Amino acid sequence: MAAVTFLAEGFLTLLYPPACAVCDASFVGRGVLRAGFCDRCRSAMTLPREMAPAAAVSAMEAGFAVAAVGQYDDPLRTAIHLLKYSRRDDLARPLAALMGDLMTRLEREREGNWKRPRLLVPVPLHPARERQRGYNQARLLAGRISARFGIPLAPGRALRRRRRTGSQTRRGAGCRREMMREAFRAGWRTGLSGKSVLLVDDVITTGATLAACAAT
Repeated sequence: MAAVTFLAEGFLTLLYPPACAVCDASFVGRGVLRAGFCDRCRSAMTLPREMAPAAAVSAMEAGFAVAAVGQYDDPLRTAIHLLKYSRRDDLARPLAALMGDLMTRLEREREGNWKRPRLLVPVPLHPARERQRGYNQARLLAGRISARFGIPLAPGRALRRRRRTGSQTRRGAGCRREMMREAFRAGWRTGLSGKSVLLVDDVITTGATLAACAAT
């Protein structure tokens, strides 16, 4: 069955070469139907290896570490915008693959004292925002990571956003921290106590959102 599937994918690829979701360039090769991005864009999304220890893993004042695939700049920014604002939920798979690759490297090389988490918790959207968007992009990403590593995904009630905070894009660090104060609520009897938890989100800027989640 695997051989038949591979031949079918190869045939379709020759007839209809897939295009990169970011630059629209056509590309071919094994697994391209699931890749999402061309090699050029995918390489540009990730931080250079020599930058990773300093830029991808850092200590936060709240007492947790943060890992980032790359800088919030094109082409990564375009891919995230497509996922969030253009209903391109199919891009959750290749973006989560980049996150998973980073997790694997951090665990292998033990950078930043990285340890595999026991639970994945996606940063929640306010229910009204999630209904408007049709999905929570952070949960889509976390679901893919969960499937890859076999790490349990926390139920939706584990962490809830109790009030709308609006866009944080143009706000400074201090304003973001104040806006996010008590914006989240932990669910009743979620079993989070004592567990190593990985909070999953699509973008981190000042860390105010993740800090508010961690303090809940």
